[in-house]
Amino acid sequence: MKRNFFITSHRLKVFEWQGSTLIDSFEFENDEQGHIGFEQYIHASDVVPTQILLELIEEDFLIVNVPFLRGKDRKSMIERMTKRHYRNAHFVYHQKIRILKGDRKEEELLFTAITNDESIDSWMGVIEKNKVPVSGIWSLPILCEELAKKLFPKKKNSLLISRQIRSAFRETYIRDGKLILSRIVRLSHEDVISETAESYMDHSVDKIKKFLTNKQYIKYNDNLDVICILPDNFIDEAKSHYIDSKEYTFRFYGLSEVQKKLSIKTHEVLHADAIFSYLCSTHPIRENPYGNKKDQANYFVYSLNRFIHNLSYMGSFALFLSAVSIGTINNNMSIETKELKKEKIALSNVYQEQYDLLQNQIDTAQKVQQHILFSNQLQLEANQSLENAFIPLSNILSKPSFERIKITNIAWEKLHGLSLIQILQDVDKEKSSNNGNGYYDQPNYDQYNLRYPMLTIKGRLNQNNLSYRQTVLIMDQLTEQFNNSDFIEKLWLIKAPVDIRNHANFSDQQGTDRNLVFKALGADSFEILLLLKGTPFFDPEVTIDESLVGVYE
Repeated sequence: MKRNFFITSHRLKVFEWQGSTLIDSFEFENDEQGHIGFEQYIHASDVVPTQILLELIEEDFLIVNVPFLRGKDRKSMIERMTKRHYRNAHFVYHQKIRILKGDRKEEELLFTAITNDESIDSWMGVIEKNKVPVSGIWSLPILCEELAKKLFPKKKNSLLISRQIRSAFRETYIRDGKLILSRIVRLSHEDVISETAESYMDHSVDKIKKFLTNKQYIKYNDNLDVICILPDNFIDEAKSHYIDSKEYTFRFYGLSEVQKKLSIKTHEVLHADAIFSYLCSTHPIRENPYGNKKDQANYFVYSLNRFIHNLSYMGSFALFLSAVSIGTINNNMSIETKELKKEKIALSNVYQEQYDLLQNQIDTAQKVQQHILFSNQLQLEANQSLENAFIPLSNILSKPSFERIKITNIAWEKLHGLSLIQILQDVDKEKSSNNGNGYYDQPNYDQYNLRYPMLTIKGRLNQNNLSYRQTVLIMDQLTEQFNNSDFIEKLWLIKAPVDIRNHANFSDQQGTDRNLVFKALGADSFEILLLLKGTPFFDPEVTIDESLVGVYE
């Protein structure tokens, strides 16, 4: 048996399924009496894994374009996005929509979250108090995507309309089979009482289409497939009110027809909430979009107890069989048993002698290895010393060709591999935001734990009586000197007085008026990031296009 709790702002419904057959259902209001009745139901029922299905108005949907990453870097990026947009939300979910291909490969993601879970706190408190093994937490819009595919697949723009609670209906927009957004539309008191086909649908589907057009999800002249799930007796009325046009194509499905398409076996016509409950029950019991390990703690305890119980049963049965076999052949095995014991003692003595000798050799090898590693570490630290860079650095900066350069700051530090990746990505993003040519690829995760000796040099260039070409030449010569130096592994020009690309003029990218540019605060400053030799440099695959060297502020 599979069980799920369908929770709305006003009530909780219990659905118990055996395969595709609804065994039983119960309903409890969100008040003190309902909570007591729900707790009594839990005590009277068997302990079984339970899924939770949420249908709440306080659910937010956000589309975000992010760099195309994989592995740990992608996981870290998603965690940052989640904290940025839904820091205080307990129930958060994300899924990939599509890959965007352009100058820079990006991924379009959907983030959803329950922004206010106070309406279900009371239910969750009863569930936690009674240690119900919650195996997964779902949101109904996630299942809307699945239902739309089963009813009317392969449509570019679909709007699924369903009514799970009496006072409101849900509109879910699905693009190319992927959930984009969903909302609950509350009904007026008159619509709730009237119980007509119109009361099951928005009085103006134009509202949602205008919203989708303003959000640039669809174009104004795009056709929108409206899929409506209605009670059987409203189908004819709905077809007479809503006619297909260039803007809309309407598809009406009665509840009994939906049950037939999903192969639900029941003698009565179910409401939409039961249909979504069935879809939830068809998923693997441990699938958990909205939950986390903490929410599944009681389920893990339940699974462990079941495993131990089954193991004990199998062990007892095996022990019984072994006892019968041993009792039957015991007389014939007595002599062989004594001989085996003697051989075991002899082999144990030989093994212990050989093991003691081998253990001494292993201990000695480990000590030698530790000394070698420590020696290598000392040598590496010595090679990374800043003093090794003083003389070459002074020789470069003291050349007559650089007499206009004034050094304002020199900083030295050892950066963790992840920190270096972040700095280079930030620089790349700033540059690409102005010209669209920057890009960065997938980092190399294998050597993240290395620490890199980095030297940051900041200074100013006296540009009085210098032409643009002369300024470019001085900065070009300076970077060339650093690149050819023996103490430099790699160089990044973070900021420069001019942009030395062929198609650009000055650092602010605003025109050719040099006087106005040089009057800007800090227009004559530069910043260079140097990786000193001493650590084998790995290319973190954070590529900065050489044509982008310059300043973008």
